[in-house]
Amino acid sequence: AMTVETVRLDDAIPDHRVDVIKIDVEGAEPVVLAGMPQILAKNPNLIVFAEFAPTHLERSATDPVEFAASLRERFTVRAVDDLSGALRPMDLTEITRRPSTNLMLTAR
Repeated sequence: AMTVETVRLDDAIPDHRVDVIKIDVEGAEPVVLAGMPQILAKNPNLIVFAEFAPTHLERSATDPVEFAASLRERFTVRAVDDLSGALRPMDLTEITRRPSTNLMLTAR
């Protein structure tokens, strides 16, 4: 086993303007989002790209359907097409059946 030091994003980037964040942490996406409430509050135009991978979330003891629902409550969520980069509304059934989907999260 390996020990890795972590830091909340709010502590690492306390007073800076943030335009874009990319989160791809193999199922720990809910933890990263939980560690950045001040960044979200202080940067209303922030765009967050996050990987949504059901098997990674499950390995991290997160229910993918519940996590997707929580994202919908907090953000406007769009799926990013892997080939074209086009944005489309998040389809819960689709993203929970795919191995991985990149999502774009913006303030509601």
